[in-house]
Amino acid sequence: MAKKNHSQLPSRRVNPHSKPQVLERIEPNAPAPRRGLDRNRIMFFAVIGVVAGQLFLPAHQKPFRLAGEAAAQFHGALFDEVNRKDLELAQQQAVARKMADLQAEYATWKGLCSLTAAFDPTLGAACMQAADAHFQSALKQIRNSELLYR
Repeated sequence: MAKKNHSQLPSRRVNPHSKPQVLERIEPNAPAPRRGLDRNRIMFFAVIGVVAGQLFLPAHQKPFRLAGEAAAQFHGALFDEVNRKDLELAQQQAVARKMADLQAEYATWKGLCSLTAAFDPTLGAACMQAADAHFQSALKQIRNSELLYR
């Protein structure tokens, strides 16, 4: 009777942590879990730091104040641009209102000068020239204004 060589026979025990060779080629070993600072720990320490800073730092160094100032600086330029447009619109409306008032006053003076010309033509002509000189130059300045057409 021949003796069996037990060293040549495959082992029947299966290591529960090892993968079959086929799977090891397809699926590489998963990286070992990290024990360093993960996201939750970083957030925990950040929250602790912010709370401690809010409680113990002077008023001008408190984290929420610094965050608010940073946000205000960030959005300040946008708000300034919006306010600038509103200011320009208000200026343009004021110029248009002034121009309409001048045109209405000019029409009133032309009517008065025409009425005066009915009684005294020379006085009416002088009145019309004075009104033209005054109101035409004022209207011309407003029309040439950069505020109106910016």
